[in-house]
Amino acid sequence: MAALAELHRVFTSVSGGRQLLVKFVMADAEAAQQNAVTRVFGVDCEFVYLMCFYHVMAKVHEKLKDVSEYLSKQVMADIYDLHCADSQDVYDEQVQQIITKWSDEEQLVCGYATTNNPVEQFNRLIKRDYTLRPKHKIGALFQLLADCCGHQSVTLRIFKESPEATQQLNARVKDFRNRNLHVDMTPSRPSIDFLLVSPNPDVIHVMSRGCERIYLPELGHSREVAPVSAQMGVNYARMEVFGQPEGGWHVDLSTNSCGWKYYFKFAICIHVRFALQIKNYTGLDGKELYSIVPCLKIAADRIPLVPGCLPVAPW
Repeated sequence: MAALAELHRVFTSVSGGRQLLVKFVMADAEAAQQNAVTRVFGVDCEFVYLMCFYHVMAKVHEKLKDVSEYLSKQVMADIYDLHCADSQDVYDEQVQQIITKWSDEEQLVCGYATTNNPVEQFNRLIKRDYTLRPKHKIGALFQLLADCCGHQSVTLRIFKESPEATQQLNARVKDFRNRNLHVDMTPSRPSIDFLLVSPNPDVIHVMSRGCERIYLPELGHSREVAPVSAQMGVNYARMEVFGQPEGGWHVDLSTNSCGWKYYFKFAICIHVRFALQIKNYTGLDGKELYSIVPCLKIAADRIPLVPGCLPVAPW
């Protein structure tokens, strides 16, 4: 708590008397840490206490070891549904439904995750490059942490202002296109459906057929019939078709948005990437493409025509 109080004091000092307003806190699910944050920042701030999803799921896996396979899969699916809820109202409604459903199962015991480390990746860097994992005296530790701060402060960090697709997502889009597992359901101009709906050129309807899964006895679970680089976990993969509208997912390229739950969580999804590719905004590798058609058209207008001869480009 003393360190948090000192952080509050230092911020007030260097910012000219402004108060440090905290909106979100990510830390271990430990009562002592939560109480310390509440005592230091709870008076002036109304913050949301967050936990790392990876470590929450690790604790869930640990608690489900003695639960039947059917219930274990159901619990995992329910938690992923909460993780991908697109609004607070949807989340609250699903929580009530899930708690009611779980209360009817004798094997499901109420409980909460008791530990979590939200800065695991940076913690690993400190242990690997500076402390080298053995314990140090407080003076030596301060010097190592000062070295870490000095090195990290001059290391170039690219700040991303928009979400980027992972290599796995790009590989999945490429694989689905090759196997026709994604279909463009946007009505064509000569069709009647095109006249009945709003002819917005930025809206694409993507129909996902899903990816087949096979059970592997040696692994004890199923796996997608797809390259390893394009495979997705069962709980994220099922959402590709779960709740899919009859005409396919509604993808708006003016905002690069989609109605899939995965998009609400990560602000990027396979359907948006597919729509960008079929519109020739990006290539199969996910990189942006630049059209040269307008330039060629302008150049063609400048080519002199000779009667009885074909136009010849000047270059």
